[in-house]
Amino acid sequence: MNLKVRIIKSEFVKNILTLISGVAVAQIIPILLSPILTRIYSPEDFGLLGLYTAVTMAVSVFATGRFDLAILQPKHDYEAKFLVYISLFLALIFSTFLFIIIVFFNAQITSVLGNSRIGNWLYLVPISVLLISTVSVLYYWLNRKKLFKERGVSRVVSSSTITITSLFVGFVNFLKFNGLIAGTLLGQFLNIIYLKRYISFKNFNFTKKKAKVIILKYKEYPQFLMLSTFLEKIAVNLPTILFTSYFGLVVTGFYALSERIIGSTIALLGQVIGEVYRQKASEDFQKFGNCKHTFVATFKRLVVIGFVFFGGLFLLSEWFFSFVFGKEWLIAGTITKYLSFSIFFQFLSTPLAYTIVFNKSQQIDTILQFFRTSFSFLAIYIGYKYDDFIISIKLYSLVYSIYYICHSIVQYRSAAGYSRITIFKKN
Repeated sequence: MNLKVRIIKSEFVKNILTLISGVAVAQIIPILLSPILTRIYSPEDFGLLGLYTAVTMAVSVFATGRFDLAILQPKHDYEAKFLVYISLFLALIFSTFLFIIIVFFNAQITSVLGNSRIGNWLYLVPISVLLISTVSVLYYWLNRKKLFKERGVSRVVSSSTITITSLFVGFVNFLKFNGLIAGTLLGQFLNIIYLKRYISFKNFNFTKKKAKVIILKYKEYPQFLMLSTFLEKIAVNLPTILFTSYFGLVVTGFYALSERIIGSTIALLGQVIGEVYRQKASEDFQKFGNCKHTFVATFKRLVVIGFVFFGGLFLLSEWFFSFVFGKEWLIAGTITKYLSFSIFFQFLSTPLAYTIVFNKSQQIDTILQFFRTSFSFLAIYIGYKYDDFIISIKLYSLVYSIYYICHSIVQYRSAAGYSRITIFKKN
């Protein structure tokens, strides 16, 4: 038994290292070239990218009905392919519907977002939503097939395209086109071209009757996870939207650079560990009825990595941003310094978030997401009333830290096989 555990653990660590190597290369490229980008594009340009991304990520939650999250669950690939097909079909329908809404209500949406520059870019949001949803579906499929190396390569393809396109458009100033957004779109598209080779629907017999059965079988994913994930995306992207409305695109740009360099790197690292964890935890739960050992082992690794990284981040972020990106970006370093606390707890919790599915604790997750969203808005609004965005950053970081601590407790209960926490009991 001990030998078996060691072998499993070794495979688990190997898979993590495989994905991390891909993420590392993918992140090194934009990080190394970011000092050039910050000298080509202004904080306002980065702010526009941040606002566009915030809108796209918030609405993309509804695209697949969250059926993409269920792709790991079926024992047989045939059923998993139905989930892939259903997710992609829903994403296409949703993106078309979203485009119609934007065409008719562009002016109203632009007014709500608080910046006129975003107006023309809104027409591209449905395309981004479709691309993001497709990438997510294909990533879950690769994760199911344990194609971790291929996922790492895909990230390098996407990251390289985004960065190179942004640099090229910025240098030639092509029609005053925002190269940061253009690069993002092209990177997502080429990523799909690369990923689609790993799944084939040849000899796959899709029927409406079978699709209906699959949808009913996994109905809890849209019922519970769609709302909680939407609230999560709103909370995550709320600072970008509110900073634009309350303090302008320049402040949003400082925040966006912080997210681009630090937040995105940590989020991707956490996502990599989380993807390997989901696959191993799912196996354990099917065999033993819990995944406590895998959960605790992964959590300990996250604590060690996080403590070292975020300790240095708190002490050196202001110097780092000022030295690397230029003195005018010092404020981005200050923002990163105060966010380091919340990002640390996020790093501990996010990779293990899938655990709540095992004992169906999606309900309590939705409640936590609601409180996080509400108090995040309040935190930023207080800073606005005092006309000080640093106050907003500090309070926002505090709210996030508390949320992720509570979320980790819920995750542990689920991993240990305890019964779910129910807020609203059915009669």
